[in-house]
Amino acid sequence: MFLGIDHGYKSVRFHIEPENVFLEYSRKDLLKIDFMKKLSEYDIRIVAIAYSMGDGIDKIIDTRYVKNRSLLEKFVGDYIGGGTRVYDEISEKYIT
Repeated sequence: MFLGIDHGYKSVRFHIEPENVFLEYSRKDLLKIDFMKKLSEYDIRIVAIAYSMGDGIDKIIDTRYVKNRSLLEKFVGDYIGGGTRVYDEISEKYIT
């Protein structure tokens, strides 16, 4: 199975294929819930993360090799921490 993640300004969206499952959580809610438990219900093999809101990622790259993953421009977005948590936990468990 494939998991696509879009890290947006207000929320993080998850789409699991081929089941066509769509989940969406606010960045603040992701600090409170166990989203990895929900994802563990599926046999996810590979993950794609769209995480480019003012950060240093400028190409498609395995998350193990990303450098400068952080908010570079203070006026681009607010740091909440939910998206960072998703990125870190997903990168530790899955091929991304």
